[in-house]
Amino acid sequence: MILTRYLIKEILVTWIATTVILMLIFMSTQFVHYLTGAVIGRYAATLLFKIMLLQIPILLGLLIPVGFYGAILLAYGRLYTEREMIVLTSCGFSPFQLLKVTLYLASMVCLVTLIFSLWLSPLAGSVQKKLINQAKAEPVIETLTPGKFFHTPDGKIVLFVDQISTDHLHLKHLFLAEHKEVPGNKPPIWSIVAANSGNQQVQQNGAKYLIIHHGYQYEGEPGQGDYQISGFAQYDIHLEEGMTTSFNQDPQMMNTLELWHMRHKSPAIDAELQWRISSPLSIFILTLLALPLSQVNPRQGRFGRIIPASMIYIIYANMAFVTRSWIENRDISASIGLWWLHGLMFLLAICLFLAQTRFFISKKWRFK
Repeated sequence: MILTRYLIKEILVTWIATTVILMLIFMSTQFVHYLTGAVIGRYAATLLFKIMLLQIPILLGLLIPVGFYGAILLAYGRLYTEREMIVLTSCGFSPFQLLKVTLYLASMVCLVTLIFSLWLSPLAGSVQKKLINQAKAEPVIETLTPGKFFHTPDGKIVLFVDQISTDHLHLKHLFLAEHKEVPGNKPPIWSIVAANSGNQQVQQNGAKYLIIHHGYQYEGEPGQGDYQISGFAQYDIHLEEGMTTSFNQDPQMMNTLELWHMRHKSPAIDAELQWRISSPLSIFILTLLALPLSQVNPRQGRFGRIIPASMIYIIYANMAFVTRSWIENRDISASIGLWWLHGLMFLLAICLFLAQTRFFISKKWRFK
């Protein structure tokens, strides 16, 4: 019992540390991605904290298995390096007892992964996508960043605001350039508006307008000297809202119970359902793989087999992504799905574990 608690403690401490480090690495990458979206005006910068907060359960559903895999490799690798595992074996602690203890802990980790993979991660992903979709539907002024140029995806409108109030209602020092088409096969012209101040107004019908005060408008063809210059006291611009995207049939936005009832109705639904089940299922496969791979020679050090173990996981994970796309594109039957990959990795894990315990040469298992 004391040995069991000691081994569980070693793995748990290493697992938490490994998962936190992986989380920080992936969160920093995701932060740069979403920060770029906020800078170019896809959504308001004020949503960045909420988006990143919702990213945590999504990443945990993917990182808990690999974190546990790395924890077994590092924790047991240290025990082999410092010859503690040799002492345990000398006291009668067999590899099968080590497997029993590790699988017991893996069962608890699998339960945690089930909660994230089947419930929390899809829920967070659904809320996150709806949040981003609603932000994209907001008028341009809602996504502006002071001191930054904003341009529409087609490049026909460029907008710059030097100062914006916290409620995005009052603007100072505006610059607006719009590329306009001219009827009659004439070359397009640019309409440039410059003003000192402006504000956003919401009409009773919900329509939003940008009211620009005391500025000038310049219209003309670039390279020509016949620009039209006009001053104005007030210039109204209707702020059109973006288009929202319907997620009713998006499998990633559906809860797991809905996916289960709608299985076999479309390849995308089957692929998403199998993907969610694969994460907790891989806990046991990775556990069986990590046990023999963690056995190192004391001279090799605790990181002696990290590279081959990492390569096996990279191949496993990449093939899971590839197989998921195969299912969605109908290149492989959903009945085969991801199960062939899990079965193949399970056979590999069993072979490695039996080779470690010298199963095939044990006198107990020889034919008489």
